[in-house]
Amino acid sequence: MNTFFSSLEIFEELFLLDADETIHAIKVMRMTEGESLKVINGKGIEVIAKIVSTKGKYCQLQAQSITQKSKGRNYGLSIAISPTKNNDRFEWFLEKAIEIGVDEIIPIYCQNSERFKLNYERINKQVIAGLKQSNNYFKPEIKEAISFKKLMELDDNCKGFIAHCKTALKLPLNQVFTNEKMFYRILIGPEGDFTQEEIDFALKTGYQSISLGQNRLRTETAGLLACMSPAIIFGT
Repeated sequence: MNTFFSSLEIFEELFLLDADETIHAIKVMRMTEGESLKVINGKGIEVIAKIVSTKGKYCQLQAQSITQKSKGRNYGLSIAISPTKNNDRFEWFLEKAIEIGVDEIIPIYCQNSERFKLNYERINKQVIAGLKQSNNYFKPEIKEAISFKKLMELDDNCKGFIAHCKTALKLPLNQVFTNEKMFYRILIGPEGDFTQEEIDFALKTGYQSISLGQNRLRTETAGLLACMSPAIIFGT
C-alpha cells in the first residue's frame, strides 16, 4: 500500500491530503477514487484511508482506520552536526539518519565549518520522503542552524557527548547509551574537526568526550554511526 504524508495533527472521518502529496498520488501514482492508501503525519499516527474525490487542489480522503504507533524505545537521540562542504554528503546523512530513527538534528556552525547555508524547504521534502520510504512514523525535528556557542547555551536537560579526533581520555561509543529513559545529544564536528577551544568549552558545559573508533571518519559517516549505535545496542 502506498504511503503518503499529511501535516494534520488530528484526522476526521473525512480529511484532505496535502497539496504536494495530492499531486504525487493523482498525477504521479495515477491513483483514482475508491483506491486505498496509508497516510502518516510524522507524529506516530497511521491512517488507512480511501480516496473519495480527486477534484481540486486537495485530494479528499475517508479514514477507514486510525492507529497510534509507538516508538518502541524509551530514549531520545539528538545529533548536532556541522553541515558538510559537499551538500550531497549532508543530505545523504539526513536520509540515512531518518531511516534509522533520530529525534532531532541540529546543524551547527563551528570554527572549521565550510558551509553556512542550508535549503530547509529541500531538507523538509527529503525528510518526508525518508519517512515514507523507511516506514518510520516519527518525523525528526530539524532545528534551525545555530553556532556552537549557542548550542552550548541550550538548557534542554540532555546528556551530551562530543566526538572529536584530538588525543584525550574518551568514553567508547558503545558505553555511552544505557537502557534508561534519557535524552542523548552527540556532537559531530566539521571536516576539520572541532577546535581545542570548542572541545574545552563543551567539557566545561558538561559534555563528555567520546571515541567513534580508531579510524578517521567523514562527518556524515560519524553522524550515521552515532545514530546506529543505540539502535544496535537496544535492538530498536
